[in-house]
Amino acid sequence: MPRKPEVCLVSPARNEGPFLLEWIAWHRAIGFDDIVVLTHDCTDGSDDMLDALEELGLVRHLRHYPRKNESPVRNAYRKAHKDPRVLAADWVMAMDIDEYLQVFVGDGTIHDLVVNNGQNCLGMAINWKAFGSNGINKWQDKFLRHQFTRAADGQVEANVFFKSIFRDLHLFGRLEEHGPVNFSKDWGGANIWVDSEGVHIKAIRLTKPPQHYRESAKRRITHSAAQVNHYAIKSLESFSLKGTQLSGSQRIHRHNAEFLALYDCNDIEDLSAQSREDAFEAEYKKLVDHDHIFKMHHNCCANYVKRLSKLTNTAPNDDPRFLKHKALAGDYWRSD
Repeated sequence: MPRKPEVCLVSPARNEGPFLLEWIAWHRAIGFDDIVVLTHDCTDGSDDMLDALEELGLVRHLRHYPRKNESPVRNAYRKAHKDPRVLAADWVMAMDIDEYLQVFVGDGTIHDLVVNNGQNCLGMAINWKAFGSNGINKWQDKFLRHQFTRAADGQVEANVFFKSIFRDLHLFGRLEEHGPVNFSKDWGGANIWVDSEGVHIKAIRLTKPPQHYRESAKRRITHSAAQVNHYAIKSLESFSLKGTQLSGSQRIHRHNAEFLALYDCNDIEDLSAQSREDAFEAEYKKLVDHDHIFKMHHNCCANYVKRLSKLTNTAPNDDPRFLKHKALAGDYWRSD
C-alpha cells in the first residue's frame, strides 16, 4: 500500500483563545496530520493553552517575534517556512482561525481531496465561501459552525478569494496567506495550480508575487468538491472588536463598514460544516477532557469579554458572560 501523505496545516493566531478548540478539533477531524499554530504577544492566555495542548500532542505551538511595524502574519509564515516538519510535509495549507475547510469528495477528509483531485498539480486553490452574521449581535461561547449557517451564494465577489494546499514548500521563497510565492523551478507540466475540482487554473502564476488573487475570477469559483468556510464577521459584536485592531497581515484598519457590506452574506443556508459531527465530537473530546484545557479555554473567554466591554465603556463585572467564564476558569483565571 502507498504511504499516506503527511498533510500540514499552518495558522498564525493572536488572542484567538475562544475560537481555537473548535478550529483545532475540526481540522483534526478532517484528517490534518500536523496542525501548527504560531502566536506572538498574546494577552488572553491562548498561548499558554496552546503550550498545554502541545504537551498533550494535540497541536504544535510555535512562538514568533515580529519586529516593530512588521506584518505579524508575514513573520509567522517566515517562522513556519523554517520549521523542519512543515518543510518535510507532503502537502501544506495555510488558513486563519476563522477559516474551516470543507471537503465534499471521498470520505470528506483532506487526504481524499488531494488523492482524488490533486495528483497532477503542484497546488490546489480552494475558494472561500463567506458566512455572515446570521442576525446574531452578541458573542456567545458556542461553535461558529452551529451559529453562522448562512452564506454568500455562488460566484460572487465575497467568494472570489481562495486558500491553497500545495506540495514542495522548500521550492518556494516565501509562504503567504493564500499560497506560496517565488517558485524556484520552471512553471508548467505538473507545476501548475488547479481548482478544487482538479481543473487547471491558467491565470495563477506563483513564480513571483501575484498581482492579485482575484485572478481566479468569479466565473472560476467552485464549491462542488471543497470550500473554505470563511467566518470573517461572526457576531456583530465580535466584528466591532475587530474594527478596533490593525489587520495582522496588512497593518491597517480593514474591518470597516465596507468590509461588513461585502462579507456579511446571509443569502443561502449552508449546513455543510455540520456534516461530520461524530468525528468532530471525538476530536473535541480529546481536547476538553483535560480539566486544565477546559479552564484555560474559559480564561480566554473571560478575557475576550473584557475586551468586548471596552467597546461600550462598561465594567466587565457588569457582564454575566464575564462572571460565568471567570468562574469556570477557576484557578486558571489570568487577567489580560
